[in-house]
Parts: sequence; structure tokens; C-alpha cells
Amino acid sequence: MVVVVIGLAIWGAQRLRGSMVLVSETDARIAADMVTVSSRVAGHVVERPARDGAEVEKGAVLAVLDSREAHARLAELEAELRRREAELVVHRSGLSENGVAGPERAVLEARRDAVLARIRRQEIDIAAHRVESPLAGVVSKVFVESGEHVAPGQRIALVHDPQAVYVLANIRETEIARLTLGQRARIEVDAYPDRSFEGTVSVIGLAATSTFALLPSAKPGGSFTKVTQRFPVRIALEPDGESLRPGMMVEVFIDVADE
Repeated sequence: MVVVVIGLAIWGAQRLRGSMVLVSETDARIAADMVTVSSRVAGHVVERPARDGAEVEKGAVLAVLDSREAHARLAELEAELRRREAELVVHRSGLSENGVAGPERAVLEARRDAVLARIRRQEIDIAAHRVESPLAGVVSKVFVESGEHVAPGQRIALVHDPQAVYVLANIRETEIARLTLGQRARIEVDAYPDRSFEGTVSVIGLAATSTFALLPSAKPGGSFTKVTQRFPVRIALEPDGESLRPGMMVEVFIDVADE
């Protein structure tokens, strides 16, 4: 019994000391800045090189949309441009014969410039049929298949940088005052029970997570239940290759001994 009592006393002392110098939280996970890559134009997917989990460089093609109609419109505009330039040539030859400059030339030049602007816009539209990755990283998820029709703004894939993952912890409001930027943190990952990671508090949320809810919580009439709110805290991690992946559950222990 004496040994048990002593053991419990030591355990309690350690827990007490830990609560004094550490802020711990189990409501935390690995996160990353997910970039949604969407289509700017409509069309059928004719190629889809992107695959879930594939590594991509910045500018890598994720999907290709059918651009035949867009090229046809470009050919029409180029033909119209040749016609406008021919009109200017005829007009210049007429001026040389007369020595008389009329207002028609300014009108013809404006029409030619308008066609040139439409051609440049059409070339941008054609380039948009190749959906490219905006960053170097990995493809988190692909949402379309070859043969599908996509609309403007429809998402094609999610991409993130695996070297820029971080920990997002929801810290209780009763502990938030103990946190400051730059405090060191130990991260224990459920997927790697034999390893621990180091991090630094980089962002302390200025609003409770409940304020970002799409649907506000219903307030019961006649009674009030006080619920401890939580604030999002971001912990920067050192680059770790592909070990830490978005969505992994972790436990956070923030050193607040110097508060």
C-alpha cells in the first residue's frame, strides 16, 4: 500500500507540474493549405494526367479540355483580321492616288485593333483549356474523369505542398491566454506512436471556431448551458517529407514555462 500511495503521489505531482508548464490538447490534426484548381472554361475532359497522390511540378498539366471549338473561333477571328488589314491596304492606296486623308482610315484602324484584342482574348481562352498546377507539390484529390463535361469554376483537383504542412489545434479558451507566438511545442502523432515532432506556435486565432460554423447552434429557450469555446492555433513544423499528411490526428504539448 505504501508503494502504491508513493507511486500515485509521484504520478499526481508529475501531472500537476505538467499542467503548470504545458498546454496540452488532443483536438488537433495535421493540416495544409489546400489549393483548389478549377476550370476557367467549359468543355469535355479529353485527358486527365493527374492522379491521386501524384507528385507534380508547378505548371504540370492536370487535365486537358476539348479546345476544337475554341480553335475554330480563333481561325474565324484571324480571317476577319486579314480582311480588316486588306481594307486598310485598299484605303492607303486610295489616299496615295488622291493626297486626301479621310476619317475612314481611323475607323478602319479601330476595327482592326478590336479584332486583334479579340484574338488575344481567344488565345487566353485556348490556353485555359489546359488546367495546370499552380504549385509544386502533390495531388491530394482529383474530382473529374476523362469524358466528363466541366463547367467554368468547377473544381478539377486539390493540390498541396507536403513540405508546408502544419498542426492546427483547437485550444480551450481557458488556456489561450497562456500562449504566445514562438513557444515551442511537442507533437505526438497517432500514426507514429514511437516518434515525436517539434514545432513552434505561429498563429493564435482571434476568433472562436464556433464563429465560423455554417449553421449557428440553436439556443434552447428558458435555459442556458455554458460551453467552453475553442480557438484555432497554428503550429509550424519543420519540413518532414511525406511522413506527416493532412488529416492525421495528433496531440499537442505546448511549453508555456516562460509565460
